[in-house]
Amino acid sequence: MAQPISRDWDRDAEFRPNNRQRSRGFERSQYGMDDEMPPQIPAGDKTRNRVWRAMSWVLLVNVVLFWLMTCVTAFAQTTASWASVYLMYSPASGSYTYTQNATPLPGWRSEGIRFRVKTDASAIDGQPAVALQKLTLPGLNRVVLTTDGNEVNNMRTQGWQSDGTLGYVGKTKTATTQPLHRITHDALKLNLYTTKAPGKNFLVGTFGWRYAGIAGYVMSATENGNGPSGTPPSLPSAPVANTAPTLTSFAPASAQSGATITITGSNFTAATTVKFNGVASAGVSSITATSLQATVPASATSGKISVTTPAGTATSAVDFSVLVAPTVVDATYRDAARFLTQATFGPKAASIDRVKAIGPSAWIDEQLARPADSHMAYIDAAKARRLAENGKAYYAEEDSYEAIWQQWLFGQDELRARMSFALTEIMVISNIAPDLEPDAMSSYMDMINARAFGNYRDLLGAVALHPAMGYYLNMLGSEKEDAAKQKFPNENFAREVLQLFSVGLNQLNADGTRKLDAAGVPLPTYDESVVKGFARAFTGWTFFGNDPANPKKFDRPEESWTQPMIAFASKHETGTKTLLNGVTLPAGQTPEADMKAALDNIANHPNVGPFIGRQLIQRFVTSNPNPAYVARVAAVFDNNGRGVRGDLAAVIKAVLLDTDARNAPLTSDTKFGKQREPVIRFANILRAFNATSANGRNNIHYLDSADDALGQSPLLSPSVFNFFSPAYTRPGRLAQAGMVAPEFQITNEIQTVGTANFFYQLVKNEGYGSGDNLLKLDLTQARALANSPVELVDYLSRLLTYGELNATTRQTIVDAVTAVPFNNNSSDRTWRVRTALTLFALSSDFVIQK
Repeated sequence: MAQPISRDWDRDAEFRPNNRQRSRGFERSQYGMDDEMPPQIPAGDKTRNRVWRAMSWVLLVNVVLFWLMTCVTAFAQTTASWASVYLMYSPASGSYTYTQNATPLPGWRSEGIRFRVKTDASAIDGQPAVALQKLTLPGLNRVVLTTDGNEVNNMRTQGWQSDGTLGYVGKTKTATTQPLHRITHDALKLNLYTTKAPGKNFLVGTFGWRYAGIAGYVMSATENGNGPSGTPPSLPSAPVANTAPTLTSFAPASAQSGATITITGSNFTAATTVKFNGVASAGVSSITATSLQATVPASATSGKISVTTPAGTATSAVDFSVLVAPTVVDATYRDAARFLTQATFGPKAASIDRVKAIGPSAWIDEQLARPADSHMAYIDAAKARRLAENGKAYYAEEDSYEAIWQQWLFGQDELRARMSFALTEIMVISNIAPDLEPDAMSSYMDMINARAFGNYRDLLGAVALHPAMGYYLNMLGSEKEDAAKQKFPNENFAREVLQLFSVGLNQLNADGTRKLDAAGVPLPTYDESVVKGFARAFTGWTFFGNDPANPKKFDRPEESWTQPMIAFASKHETGTKTLLNGVTLPAGQTPEADMKAALDNIANHPNVGPFIGRQLIQRFVTSNPNPAYVARVAAVFDNNGRGVRGDLAAVIKAVLLDTDARNAPLTSDTKFGKQREPVIRFANILRAFNATSANGRNNIHYLDSADDALGQSPLLSPSVFNFFSPAYTRPGRLAQAGMVAPEFQITNEIQTVGTANFFYQLVKNEGYGSGDNLLKLDLTQARALANSPVELVDYLSRLLTYGELNATTRQTIVDAVTAVPFNNNSSDRTWRVRTALTLFALSSDFVIQK
């Protein structure tokens, strides 16, 4: 069927004439026949004069005859060789038809001669002539005239009936011929021809008519006399189905091209055709009245499925999604990128190449040997800049946050950065009040960095004596009991070092599962007397640099935030202390001796290996590790193979190289994986696109707001319990399955919307920050692929999900990118990239690490 060839003439307005509008006057106004139109009937013939006088009278009273079309042609042939073609109209059915018979059938009326055609196949003005054929579709009262034999055959298979050849028209224009145009109107289901070129005042564009091009050339009806009439020969009619089809469902809902789709409905016939978003399927088979199978064509795109029989067309209520096969990602690339997703703040191209070249184990060894970035050096540099710029030297708390992100984004100690972050989520300090000094926070980070791959017992001792922890959990300044003055050792640090930093509340088996008594009740690790015993053992410590011989300096000390605390023996509790597993410290020991014994008692408890090992697995690999996985890591904690307990370098290597961590098939296990923490997702994107600033620094400070940021920010957790608990579970299916989902504790409605807005702004601004501190994303490669949505999405998948993007998610993003208009300019490329990257950042495939 002919289709519109001009977008400017395509309109949605419908034309449904009422009885009054079906008058000839209305038709003339719609077909552009103005009062100055030349007479259409030649003078000199009496019959024609009567017709002319009638026409003149109609023009004068402004009642325009119901003309559908007028052909103005000049073939300069003898009148005897041309036949009249009449338009007939049925007021009862509102349908139209053409005929060479001037006498209307019962119930029809004649609208007169519309054009004349040659009645034999001889040449017209020496030009080849082709048959002008008329077809009707009875069920819809639709009429079409065509000169195209192929179209005739096509339409007959769809239920059209041919009424034969009306005459002949020329294929090419000569000096004596006029063009034969086609126009269509969907509301009337009618295709017509006219010799008057459609214009804005001639139906097209105003009442929903559409222009569909020139079909051939004809002589004017006014120049060739009446010509002979008669009934043209008839062609065989194709059978017409009695009932239109219906389309109930199809399955599957999405598939790649070449796949077979089963469609169910009713009234299907052997002549049924199937189209996928307008593209015909060449493989329609197994047709019954209620079902059929169709092959998704290679050029199909997502959209509606339509089923057409001779009786009509049915269209699906929902879209079918055409899945585009993803680019195959090399397994070595996938494994390297997945490993770095677990081990760092996001894979970078250079790191992926390095892991591919030497393997994960050697890469870990390289990282263990790398020196730690200095956070104090960063804030000291910031302090020096202020002195040089405005003569004032001071630290700002924002410097400490920037130092963390500087290491995460640009540090060469990638594994150490991730390990340090995990340890600070276990041994938490926070400036949420805020009341921690910047040098306290940054020196604490340096201490964690320095011991991230050392011995757990050494780390525990450094944490206990760091002034930032001493201040945060109130061990700094805690002194022996003085009942008369209502002074008692502070229990805050003692409680948290047991519950959160080392052994936990319940006794554990080597695989991290809880030990139970005979009644099935978990066994506690300690009681309140043990907390009090540790609190007494931890008394008598204050800032470095104060004089222990001067008791006043314990109560009003000079502050030193970067050095370990020192002991005042005069403020230390000297009595006995009850510790874990029934151990009792004797009376009369020094604060240093009690501290050492207390920390040794903690570090050697059998819970520490599974307790710390399980949390490290949760932070790096999966929220719900198999007990056997925990047991293997705990065994390495207990003995690194060389008789050393608590070797954190060996532990993290065991975590990352375990078969459960590296086994790719586990990615399809619904219980395997974890949510990437919001700050890690942010860092992933910055690192993936090599975000850099003009001055080499960053401007990342407060991201803990759930309203407009990430709901998480380093050194700003709401309490010592971090932003989320390692034991948190979401009520419902997770809890029923006995699973935990720590990061989901901060994943609520507010945080979800805030994070979505945060990543939208990040992508829209193509970076984070402002001025010289703006971390600008490098989207050059992404823009280069914007002309191909599939290639663009696959490129992002390789960067952010190591090529393992779910097929449905992938197609959703491809369809969204495809829907963005594209004219191959910079703006179009930008918006396609922004659309893809925003959807990627919010997709479950990126949010959930597998």
